[in-house]
Amino acid sequence: MYQCVAAKGKDQVSSNFHNITASATRPQAVIVTDPPASVMFRGETVTLTCDIRKGSGWRYSWMRKTKRTLESLSAHSTESQQRHILHSVKESDSGEYFCQGERGQNPVIQSVSGSLVLNVSGGKPKPVITQNAPSGEMYTGESVTLNCGFGGDPAGWEYFWYKDTQSTALPNTESSRSEGSSYTISPAALAHSGEYWCRAARGRNPFY
Repeated sequence: MYQCVAAKGKDQVSSNFHNITASATRPQAVIVTDPPASVMFRGETVTLTCDIRKGSGWRYSWMRKTKRTLESLSAHSTESQQRHILHSVKESDSGEYFCQGERGQNPVIQSVSGSLVLNVSGGKPKPVITQNAPSGEMYTGESVTLNCGFGGDPAGWEYFWYKDTQSTALPNTESSRSEGSSYTISPAALAHSGEYWCRAARGRNPFY
């Protein structure tokens, strides 16, 4: 504990205290993805953020490990490299990514590196619509829910619903409403007859 005292004659003017705590345990770096999914698709833009929740003043560096090599993705560590952005990813971007923080001059203090396995799939996922009972022909006054889903990792998707054409997404009304990956019609009217489509998007620069 450090004490700073300014005195004037016999009278104490001010007294300030500042605690300094030393720890032998280095903070852990954690990689956060946007969109928040372990499987990405070719053409998506993926942002990796190196999150070190203890302390400030960190400088960041990145590496990637593939089956054959361990390559550095940054020539040196800087504060601006906290985020590593992969534009229009492809299968060759798959691998285990590492981030690490360091601060101070001499000696350099390093965080415990964090890692993330990123898998890039070659094909776009195709949503599949399923219908809750009743199936087949419906009658006015009944209720029905359509579900739009994927096989595999569903994280981070926003869903849009269309009827008869794919030009304008359906708005929510008193008798039909979308919520997440589902679209519910209740009560059904003759005007609800038609062909329904769903579309999914995710990411800051939407990937459909």
